[in-house]
Amino acid sequence: MQARRKRDLSVLAFVRRLSSMSTSASNSRDGGHDSGLTTLYRRAFADYRARALWNLRQFEEPTVEQALSVARHLRIEGDMNARRLAEQIEKAARAGF
Repeated sequence: MQARRKRDLSVLAFVRRLSSMSTSASNSRDGGHDSGLTTLYRRAFADYRARALWNLRQFEEPTVEQALSVARHLRIEGDMNARRLAEQIEKAARAGF
C-alpha cells in the first residue's frame, strides 16, 4: 500500500513539473501574455497577504491554477475590493486560455 502511495506521489510531482514546463513554454511563445495575470497576482499579495492570503505561498512565476486559488481566497476572506481584484484575476486567467 505504501509503495502505491509513493508511486502516486511521484506521478503527481511529474505531472506538476510537466504542467509548469508547458506553462513556461507557452508564456515565452506568446511574449509573456499573462504578465497581466502575474501583476494582478502580485498586487493581491501586496494588498491582502495578512488578511486573506496568510496561508498561501507566493510564487515568482505563478501558474493559472495558482492565480485562481488566490482569487478564490480573496473572494472568501477579503472585502469588496478584494472581490473585485479576484474578478480581475479570473478574467485575466480566462484570457490566458
